[in-house]
Amino acid sequence: PERPAYASWNGAPDVHSWQLLADGPTGALRPVSSTRATRFESALPAASASPRLAVQALDADGAPLGRSRTVALAS
Repeated sequence: PERPAYASWNGAPDVHSWQLLADGPTGALRPVSSTRATRFESALPAASASPRLAVQALDADGAPLGRSRTVALAS
């Protein structure tokens, strides 16, 4: 079953959307889903089977504002 990933950045009014990044075929992180930022915490679909994920905050123009550290999922 698909488990969502959650993103929040307290006090960052410029965050327009969130992008979930996951390992690609080359090992580099690539976008796999995105969602508009809502309230304090936003849920992103995490359908990727990748063992490593990160979340990136984007502004209204789609420019990156910041990125989380990459986390390894427990198997």
